[in-house]
Amino acid sequence: MTSALKQEIREQISSKNEYFYELPPELIAQRPVRPRDDAAMFVMHRSTGERELTQIKNLPDYLDAGDVVVINDTKVVPTVLRGVREHGGQIVIRLVSRKNENTWDCAVDTARPPSPGDRLVFGEGLIEATVLDRNPEGTGFLMSLRTPDGNLRQAIGKAAKYFHPLHLAPLRDGDEDILQTVYAEYEGSFQSPSAGLHITQRLLDALRGKGISVVEITQHVGRLDNPGPLAGDHVNDVETLYEEWFRVTDETARVINSAKETGNRVIAIGTTVTRTLETCATDDCRVKPGTGWSNLFLKPGSQFRIVDGLLSNFQSPKITTLILACAFAGTDEVMDFYNEAVRRGLRFLEYGDAALYL
Repeated sequence: MTSALKQEIREQISSKNEYFYELPPELIAQRPVRPRDDAAMFVMHRSTGERELTQIKNLPDYLDAGDVVVINDTKVVPTVLRGVREHGGQIVIRLVSRKNENTWDCAVDTARPPSPGDRLVFGEGLIEATVLDRNPEGTGFLMSLRTPDGNLRQAIGKAAKYFHPLHLAPLRDGDEDILQTVYAEYEGSFQSPSAGLHITQRLLDALRGKGISVVEITQHVGRLDNPGPLAGDHVNDVETLYEEWFRVTDETARVINSAKETGNRVIAIGTTVTRTLETCATDDCRVKPGTGWSNLFLKPGSQFRIVDGLLSNFQSPKITTLILACAFAGTDEVMDFYNEAVRRGLRFLEYGDAALYL
């Protein structure tokens, strides 16, 4: 698919889109609930249509011994760089995904985009970048980054700021911990795997105490293509999405495959986990361990070979993570579920409440 067609898809948005719902601004959560697992959890039972409103700390009540909960242990890193162009003018970029040690796919948050060959300087000379080319999707730029002392990761840590969406209140000093899950370990995401922000250590202990396994995958959250919402009429025209790097260990695959063989359920904490597990799914409904890049687009009609339950935050209208939930639990059902969540005054987006689809 050409970048021009993708742009046309993004522009053809209307209120008739089947993935549209009215989200009152006052329902967009600006701060997370403390403790994290005191947030509300709206439960949808897919087989019966029954709905329940409870709290995330009660998640173990909905699972059985032998089930497996899968979490994403990625860690958010600062990725927003403010700098200047070699020939004058300011520029702001986001390091969205690292293709190798020095080459990054970058979003440009400045009105005037750079051109291939342009040189950029960040952190008062701490980091220099050369623009290589537009990325294949036409939504950002591949850039080669370097630093005088050769320690690029350390330089990024010094010069970069955390990405924080404009619809959320600015981060306060010392607030960076609200971007991380309690089990964050492997650096690489530019934004949080938001469903996992609800999980506390006491909840993990309660799950394990009931005989529920908790295993980790890693998927670095780095959305770059299709940044705008998709028009409902064109969802089926899009075959792949932004690439995100993932890792599934042999042990994680073994635990999941054992559960599938015994008829137990696999519960994904978030759409990133879902995407990774279904990327690694084999035709016989097993998970194949390994590392790679996922560009899987889960949409109505997609098969879910591994995931039996999904905990997800309430997503923005018309975006691909909402479409994933619709693929999993039914478009009409999920959109009605969302509209009821609005009527109930639940909290939406990154710091909001969660939906559990079983």
